[in-house]
Amino acid sequence: MAFLVNDEANVSMMWILRSPYILLFGLFLILIYPFHKSDVTTKESITMFCLVVLMLFFGLRGDIGDDYVVYSEIYEKISLQDTFSYGPSFVFLNLIFKLCGAPFHCFLAFCSVVTNVLFVRFLWKSHCVVPFAIAVFFAKWGIINEVDFIRNMIGIVLFLNSIEFILKKKPRMFFTLNLIGLSFHVSSLLFFPLYWILDRRISRQTYIFFFVFSMILFALRLRFLDFIPSHFDCSQYSWSSHICEYITSFSKHKATLLFWSESFFAGLVVCYFYNHLVKEQLSMIAVNAFLINTLCFGLFSAYWMLASRLANLLGFCYWLLYPIIIFKILKNNFLRFLIFCVMLFFLLHRLISLVSLPQWQYNFSPH
Repeated sequence: MAFLVNDEANVSMMWILRSPYILLFGLFLILIYPFHKSDVTTKESITMFCLVVLMLFFGLRGDIGDDYVVYSEIYEKISLQDTFSYGPSFVFLNLIFKLCGAPFHCFLAFCSVVTNVLFVRFLWKSHCVVPFAIAVFFAKWGIINEVDFIRNMIGIVLFLNSIEFILKKKPRMFFTLNLIGLSFHVSSLLFFPLYWILDRRISRQTYIFFFVFSMILFALRLRFLDFIPSHFDCSQYSWSSHICEYITSFSKHKATLLFWSESFFAGLVVCYFYNHLVKEQLSMIAVNAFLINTLCFGLFSAYWMLASRLANLLGFCYWLLYPIIIFKILKNNFLRFLIFCVMLFFLLHRLISLVSLPQWQYNFSPH
């Protein structure tokens, strides 16, 4: 029996090591050095290669993740009556593909092309080390976003591309892009007030206060929303049922020490380099997004599903902060290597934790 258990553990470990997720993550890491040391033309070529890899990897995926059954059923049964349930733009695209006789996985491929083009465009215009940003994205929220949160992901990449209009003080373009995102998923409403928040510079002392406060909230796990399920009708399919689901689902789930440690580590690094980070507008926006992200997770730490979905919307702060800190802020090579190794440890832990679950075993689907 002991040999059988050991064999199963060895097979599981070998699968993880050979997993396409791990291999792709490694590929993006390998591309960091040539990208960082190359001229603009080579950087463009590497960026295009990364884009094609992302589009193919997610666009040709099979039935993986938790929500593919939900979205495949929506695709088969969708009608104009579902406009307010799933968003008018999402319903419209579904209907167009169905009228053309395209299978569900063809629709997924289209979504992959749109989201990844917009995502990589944002990274390129942000002048960051694109392969490293994609590696961070891939390990931290990216896989779940692309596979499970299809409508959310479209809203997120539209928001990312609207950030430039915060910097340019063009509210009309900012709100137009996020209105389009809202037509895919209602969560894009949360991006609207960020126009007046993300580019506000706060003092280092204020940052430290709110960061420490969020860590305390994280530890206290205050259950201040428990009254909602008893005061709303959660049995009907409505907004109240969604609210109840976010509050009650995974109620016994607790963030691991490593999860808390990653937030704490990132917060300390941002604190140490705070004055350097806020000198540039984009990195200042990333810092403010990180602080809001941490506060949301701390405030709703007793409600795992709600906390993770809110934190997911601002997960882009890591996709920007890690490359900015490693390649723009850090000048000491030893410190750069040390912080990079710690970041890599947390990213690999997240990636392995995800891909070790059976529903995430990648399978290829030729559409």
